[in-house]
Amino acid sequence: VLAQLIIFVTVLGGVLFAAHRITRLVLGFNDPVATRMLPVLLVGGFLWQLALLLHKPLEIAQRTGAMLVAMAAVVVLNIAACFQFIPRYGFQAASYILVLSACLYIAFTLCMSRFGAFRRFMPAIEH
Repeated sequence: VLAQLIIFVTVLGGVLFAAHRITRLVLGFNDPVATRMLPVLLVGGFLWQLALLLHKPLEIAQRTGAMLVAMAAVVVLNIAACFQFIPRYGFQAASYILVLSACLYIAFTLCMSRFGAFRRFMPAIEH
């Protein structure tokens, strides 16, 4: 998790610095809205990758059914949010929905694992 965070911060810095050039290279033309959305998409991608690491305690505990329920709930909420907000606010809303969906799945996963993903990084405390 720490290594991913370090890589993410480094890449985010580069994307913030060169977002205009990156979007022009990918799209073939200048699009200020796409340039603003690129860092948001990067954050969403990072959060989903983090979610995949944080649900490992559930996998190890063979609680894949719980993972499936959480993922299905997030997918349903994601689709509902897209139908609600994309027509109203445009494609930019999808970027923010991506981030919020990842945060929601992380929250579900941490609650279901009783924050087991973080306990592994904390020193043992004897009571």
